[in-house]
Amino acid sequence: MAAMGVYDQIKTAFQDIIVPELHTLRGDIRLLDQKLVGLDQKIDGVDARLTVKIDSLRSEMGSLRSELIAEIRRVDTRIDGVDTRIDGLDRDLRTAIDIRERLAALEARRPSCPPRPSPFDDPTAGPYAAALGWLSMGDAGWLTMGDPGWLSRRGSVAQHEATG
Repeated sequence: MAAMGVYDQIKTAFQDIIVPELHTLRGDIRLLDQKLVGLDQKIDGVDARLTVKIDSLRSEMGSLRSELIAEIRRVDTRIDGVDTRIDGLDRDLRTAIDIRERLAALEARRPSCPPRPSPFDDPTAGPYAAALGWLSMGDAGWLTMGDPGWLSRRGSVAQHEATG
């Protein structure tokens, strides 16, 4: 029976000391569970707000991306236009250089002719002779404007056809 007494004493000690502590711990655990549920709800709220903001940012980034692509295409189109213009200018420049070289070759082959006097150089011609000199018949029978001797200084058409 003495062994029973020790058992009863240990049982009573457990019930007096450990059981109230277990009830207190269970209460604390329930309180912590409630707090965890509250924190979980707050986290869900923050998650929902962040999801909305992230979706908004994705949408904004998508529209900015579309605008950027449109701007890049617009600039690319302008660059293509500039390339086309540069190609045209290059073609015109090559044509001008070719014409210049041909003209230089023709001028090198023609005999030099002395320049014809201008009606403006003749002091005895009177005021109307100079005006009529602006519209006159050139060497080839063409009506020329300006100095009537300009065609002869360049050589006549017949001379160019003969040397060409």
